[in-house]
Amino acid sequence: MIIITKFKFQLLLVLFSITALNTVFAQNGTVKGFVKDTDGSFLNGASVTALASPFKSSTVAGADGNFSINLPAGNYSLTASFAGKTADVKQIKIVAGETITEDFTLANAGDLVGIVVLGSRSLRRVNTETAVPVDVLNISDLTRAAPQTNLNQILNYVAPSFT
Repeated sequence: MIIITKFKFQLLLVLFSITALNTVFAQNGTVKGFVKDTDGSFLNGASVTALASPFKSSTVAGADGNFSINLPAGNYSLTASFAGKTADVKQIKIVAGETITEDFTLANAGDLVGIVVLGSRSLRRVNTETAVPVDVLNISDLTRAAPQTNLNQILNYVAPSFT
């Protein structure tokens, strides 16, 4: 059985009260909104970053383009960005206990025609005539070719089709 002295009980009560008051009087506000492109399509995975030096907080827009960031009260630069789109920056003011809405519409950054992606494999596929390419791997070749410590990393290195 635990015996709590009157002093310990009072100390615990004071600490609990301070914690509860901190929660009640939190100095945070929320910014929420959505990110879409000029066609009106939501940009799943768009990055949204709030910056007020030295504080920085980021989130990623969900499948429906929505985002939400909890921030301490203050002035921020809110930036939305997405690959192939121009970033958009808005100045916002967060007020404690309030929620503001900021929506972003990102324009195309231009043609991505100049971007070339190259890939290569160090090993040849053993059988490519099947419905699924087949790789036969030798464990000694694996340890020499990919000095990794994790089996998944080794297999991804020598057989990129492995997931």
